Amino acid sequence: MTKKIIGLILGVIFLIGAKLVSPPAGLSEQGLLSLGILASGIALWICETLPSAITGLLLMVLVPIFNLMDMTNAFKNFGNISVFFIIASFSIVVILRKTKIPEKIVARMMNWAGTNPEKLVFGFLFCTATLSTVVSNTPDALMFLGLSYPILKAVNAKPGSSNLGKCLMIGIPISAMIGGFGTPAGTNINILAMSLFEQATGTAITFVQWMYVGVPMYLIMTTLTWFSLVKIFKPEPITEEILAEVRSKASQLGQSDAYEQKVIIAITTLFVLWIAGSWIPALNTTIVAIVGLVAMFLPKIELMTWDEFCKGVPWAVVIVFGSVNVVAAAVLKHGAAQWIADLFIHSTQNMAVLPILLFFSLLIVCMHAVFPVGPAAVAMFTAPMVAVANAGGFSPVIIAFVLAFGFGATWLLPINPVFLLTYNEGYYKMTDTLKAGILPSIGLIVTLAVVVPFIVSLIGL
Repeated sequence: MTKKIIGLILGVIFLIGAKLVSPPAGLSEQGLLSLGILASGIALWICETLPSAITGLLLMVLVPIFNLMDMTNAFKNFGNISVFFIIASFSIVVILRKTKIPEKIVARMMNWAGTNPEKLVFGFLFCTATLSTVVSNTPDALMFLGLSYPILKAVNAKPGSSNLGKCLMIGIPISAMIGGFGTPAGTNINILAMSLFEQATGTAITFVQWMYVGVPMYLIMTTLTWFSLVKIFKPEPITEEILAEVRSKASQLGQSDAYEQKVIIAITTLFVLWIAGSWIPALNTTIVAIVGLVAMFLPKIELMTWDEFCKGVPWAVVIVFGSVNVVAAAVLKHGAAQWIADLFIHSTQNMAVLPILLFFSLLIVCMHAVFPVGPAAVAMFTAPMVAVANAGGFSPVIIAFVLAFGFGATWLLPINPVFLLTYNEGYYKMTDTLKAGILPSIGLIVTLAVVVPFIVSLIGL
């Protein structure tokens, strides 16, 4: 029996089971159905029974078919602002591909790494994560995705077979998510966690206090992710001939022309505005991306044509992301996510601190792998988990960090919007992320339960 058939059978079983089985106490029939649709989609995605975008469209129409949401609201959730951000932000990749900027940066990176592919992968992951401490995950991942193309082309990496391609395409989005741990500006989930924590406790976490915990976390998790990737997918060696060819081409690139200078100004402006948006609400990330996209078509700027833009946007990624939004909205609407949270909180009564944190971290890692709506989950868990911390006698500030970091990154399934940026390139399958993601996921669970409380106590929070 082929993997595709297995996925189809599992998908049907999950759907029929959710329809026929009586829901457990506290969970409505519609809540169980929403979880059944989500489980069915995961089975189809992992087994690659259908093209990823087709599976996404199927899930989207199953929501109104099973009366979990009317058609109008289903399509409304599909087209939320994050979808438009993804569409607009791919303009960065399109215009970078038209310049020699990626080749120049890659030449410097390959000079540093030499013929050592593991060192090259580490350089990519570390640079991606470090920039992401102050830049939103998606544009950061997009930038380094663009930088990876000339390297993969230079080593003749083939999608589906190149281990170097797998390491970079899996590692770039994960590193972009991990880098968000470093500062409050790294991702909007950090800001949300800080705000909700202050509402629940009356105590504020400062920017610097966050960094005391966030910087060690992003360094630890970036290193662990790199180790897992290069040991599971041993990247093919970079020969001296390839390195010499890259250096030779780099020496012929010459100075930046007028178009490259306009591209540098455009990208720099976008990044500055995205960073400033952490403090200036009017500079909404999506609005900046769309206005920036429009500006690229203005007379005398004209960084790309409409045809180039349409060909540069991976529309399958957009469809998958939008459809995941629909299913996640149904899970939230019918209380399935809240039921999971309540079940956990009830199960941790009378537990010691370490088991509570290990159990909670495990729940978050597993939940975030299939439920990529981090802000909603953070909002759902903050108040009840602060109550658990107070009852358990440990600092509730730990909860803010555990929630932000746990729902800030995922390793196991590429259905997170940042992950989907590289999945469309064809270098890896969903089963590849499962293999590479197990060790970092275990590492995250342990660091959330052990390292975060240690640092929090060390700095007196």
